[in-house]
Amino acid sequence: MIPNHIRIFSNGVSRVTTFAFVFLFLIASASSVFACMCGKASTCERFNMSDTIFVGKAVRVEKQQKSSFKTETTVFEVTEVFSGDEATGSIWVRNKSGFSCDVEFTIGETYLVFASGSKQDGYGTGFCSGNRPVQYSATEISELRKLLGSKGDGQLLGTVYEEFAKRSIDEERAPIKDVRIEITEASSGRKYTAKTNDNGRFQIAVPPGTYKVAPVVPPKAVMASTFEAEPVQLRSGGCAESYFVLSNRSVVAGRLLDSEGDPVSNASVELVPADAIRSYLGGMSSDSNANGEFSIDEIPAGKYTLSVNYNSNPQPDRPFPTTFYPSGNDRSVASILEIKAGSRITGLTWQLPKPLEQQLIKGKVVWDDGSPVVGAELKTFDMAFPGFYAGCYLLEKRKKAETTDSPVRTTSFNLSGPVCDLKSDSTGLFQMTMYAGRTYSVEASLTRIVAGQKIEHKVKSEPFTLSNQPQTVNLVIKKK
Repeated sequence: MIPNHIRIFSNGVSRVTTFAFVFLFLIASASSVFACMCGKASTCERFNMSDTIFVGKAVRVEKQQKSSFKTETTVFEVTEVFSGDEATGSIWVRNKSGFSCDVEFTIGETYLVFASGSKQDGYGTGFCSGNRPVQYSATEISELRKLLGSKGDGQLLGTVYEEFAKRSIDEERAPIKDVRIEITEASSGRKYTAKTNDNGRFQIAVPPGTYKVAPVVPPKAVMASTFEAEPVQLRSGGCAESYFVLSNRSVVAGRLLDSEGDPVSNASVELVPADAIRSYLGGMSSDSNANGEFSIDEIPAGKYTLSVNYNSNPQPDRPFPTTFYPSGNDRSVASILEIKAGSRITGLTWQLPKPLEQQLIKGKVVWDDGSPVVGAELKTFDMAFPGFYAGCYLLEKRKKAETTDSPVRTTSFNLSGPVCDLKSDSTGLFQMTMYAGRTYSVEASLTRIVAGQKIEHKVKSEPFTLSNQPQTVNLVIKKK
């Protein structure tokens, strides 16, 4: 469920009314870290999308427990209203609903507040709604006073971007110029058109109403879409921003075979930009089906290499060394696949080498006095990917949600694998299986409470290359 202070719409894009996104980041840890990222929004956008906007002093807080969620509502004494049916006086605004993008107000402080909802059902606001202490809001208040009581047109604005191959949060998409934008008013059917400029931007003044906004997609492109299309609601004086992402109508497809010529199923095939270095989020991928067939589509123009286990550790479903199409582990001699608008590279047959053999790693964790360390947490790192655990796999689910500021793909993860929760036993012993020929390092860690203080212990082995014989690793932790 999406919390009520976050509204998400899409027409090949995410439209955010209170401009809040929650992203899940998982960095070399089984624990999850949540963060809120807010897209930029102009004052007239917030004016258009907020049901009430006012300046008010936070005078008290009302707290309530609903199921497992603790909610919080702030009562404001309103001195100036810019939007909505509310008059000056008291207004209740829910600012905490038990989600990570809640917002907190300081009692006695005066704020410029943007909220959604109604007087009957209640108002709510969030971390990204645009609320600010009044002493920092002079520009916004001046703009809102000009918009107050607006008559006539509003502004439909937007940008058309090109999808990119990498999935870095900091990478900017390229704008697309000369894309025709078709705009239809829902009730009257009246049509308007606009065209993107060199910066991929369009802008048109239209009367208040509800509009469908969509680009005319070029023949060799397709519109990336995550959510079902929703209409754009525009009020007098307001602005409504739309973002669209067009992907190349391209495909790379083929079939994976093992060293005996049989199909390889459930293996991840990676398509990586030729100039990109090894990175877990360094490209696009497709899992082969029961017949070994794979297909990667919507590939941006550029040059790529095709690989297995270049951007990932060997895993049970792909227990192979790093391999590049058409053969070998040397990327410098891999085939370069050049993608242009509408390119279709299909019918590739790719035979993989023999799978890596699994081999036993066993060891013991002891204190520096020789006594066993019981319950030490064991982690193993493949040195080709030192930031991620080996044997504890990141199962990836990719989405294409877009932020209003810098659209990016988002990815969520689950952890699975035979050594995700591996700990030393009552004698300090442990064992695991990894892949021969790979270089690993084993880490042991333990947290103790001594005299009411938390003491963390950690030791890591020197890197070793696992051979075809069992490997013994002994780890000594110093007591502090």
